[in-house]
Amino acid sequence: MAKVHVTIQVVLWLLSVAYLSAFLSLFFQVPGLYGPKGVTPIHPYLPLNSHSFLSNWLSRPTLLWLSNTAGIDPSSGMLVLCLVGSVLSFCTLIYPLFRSPLSYFILYLLYLSVHNVGGVFLWFQWDALLLEFGALAVFLAPIEPLFLIPSCPRPWDSLKLWLIRWLAFRLIFSSGVVKLNAGCPTWWGLTALQVHFESQCIPTQLSWYLHQLPVWTLRLSVVFTFFAEIAAPLLFLLPSRSLRLIAFLTQAQLLFGINTGGNYNFFGILSLAALITVLDDDCLSYSKKGRLHRFLTRLDLVVVTPLVLAAYAYYTVQLFNLRLSIRPLEVTSSVNFSQDEWDSWVAWAVPWTVWSGVAWLLYQMAHALLSSLTQPQGVIGKLTSTLATCVYSVLALFLFLNTLPSYTQISPSFRSGRPPPPRRGGRARGDKKEGTPTAERQTP
Repeated sequence: MAKVHVTIQVVLWLLSVAYLSAFLSLFFQVPGLYGPKGVTPIHPYLPLNSHSFLSNWLSRPTLLWLSNTAGIDPSSGMLVLCLVGSVLSFCTLIYPLFRSPLSYFILYLLYLSVHNVGGVFLWFQWDALLLEFGALAVFLAPIEPLFLIPSCPRPWDSLKLWLIRWLAFRLIFSSGVVKLNAGCPTWWGLTALQVHFESQCIPTQLSWYLHQLPVWTLRLSVVFTFFAEIAAPLLFLLPSRSLRLIAFLTQAQLLFGINTGGNYNFFGILSLAALITVLDDDCLSYSKKGRLHRFLTRLDLVVVTPLVLAAYAYYTVQLFNLRLSIRPLEVTSSVNFSQDEWDSWVAWAVPWTVWSGVAWLLYQMAHALLSSLTQPQGVIGKLTSTLATCVYSVLALFLFLNTLPSYTQISPSFRSGRPPPPRRGGRARGDKKEGTPTAERQTP
């Protein structure tokens, strides 16, 4: 199995950037948003009472209950939390020694505290993603810095990193699936980008120019979005390194487009950090390999990857009716499947991806356990490594199973009250600008 020590450090570094961006940007907005004369003052969320801190924490988990004990305004307490979070995230960004489970637990606790009283201003997708990613980072971060010893690869590193890859898959795949699940005519008609740039939260200076692109280009961009968010993430679950690298580059291109045309705060940084887990140290640094590894790599590049890409290209052309026109020079496109056909595919794909995830997780657990038993060290070292691997395996299995209830809700069997499906081909409303897409309205 490929080494992932460098990959883990890159992921944690990017997460530190996201935390720094989150805390620092919020620090300057607290007085205007949550102060006594702010838009939504937070003191009503934290009323003075005689209850213990534990009782208050159970009712609303936040460290800001301590502000009442300290005799300061809750908004001032939020400023303190943001300042501490900014300093600690900067330390984890600059000094690898700080990238420990303790540091990321404190960062998670600080952001959870402000999130639980932040109201509508902290209810965006990236806020929830930062909390989930931050919780997994406590599990991902190497424990060695706590004991001031050099951080080095361990058999369970790949097991921990895989949970972040599973997060990346769920995030991207679900974002693509819900667009079509909602039955929104703008997505089914491939017209969503014709209204996206003028209806998103915070457009950038380039948004106006992107909005002026030819209609066929915007429609083709919607097709690429579906490809990048639905088809490409399936490659995350394959053992082929070259296909995972192609999937990563596809997602990187989509992220570039999203953040070029709109301001989504630290969402791009978090998404990139999650996507890095699709790679490994062999992709991020050079290392020599044996003959068998070189043979399998060549087989992957020469046979497996071309066949999979050819299949992807064929089905993309067929499912979206892609046709090249010379006069005028353009590529026409339209959806070539119905809502019922889509529901049938999703009902098949969701269980398949779950079982693929189970297979990958079991493989990672078995490989980590085998490596612990066979690595060159003494009996005490093998026993300690095996025990740690078992503990990490149980935690990984628990965290994985905990994600399934929310993930499987994108399957049609968990939905009810769906809007009437559009006609086959998604041309129920043509190319008219009829409003903001209802599915994923502000989510890229």
